[in-house]
Amino acid sequence: MLSRALLEIHRHEEIETGMIILLRKIVANPYLNLLVGLSLLYTSGSDAWYELQTIDRFHLGTHHGVILFALLHILKTVPDLFEGLEHINNAESRTG
Repeated sequence: MLSRALLEIHRHEEIETGMIILLRKIVANPYLNLLVGLSLLYTSGSDAWYELQTIDRFHLGTHHGVILFALLHILKTVPDLFEGLEHINNAESRTG
């Protein structure tokens, strides 16, 4: 009984570890981060543009903070994208 319970606990820990690894891979994906950053930039930028067109004085809103967060999120992915392009360039120079 005890050994069966320990095996069940061990199997549950392996499943959790696999899910954590998968979650880390998803979160670290530069293309997904770029897509999220561009989406945030577009939606918050359109809110800011609408506000700029409809009001007569400046009002600092949450969309301004989201714009900054989106820009930071996009800039975070740029080194990964350039690294990938560098690998492609190096592979092409070796083969051709």
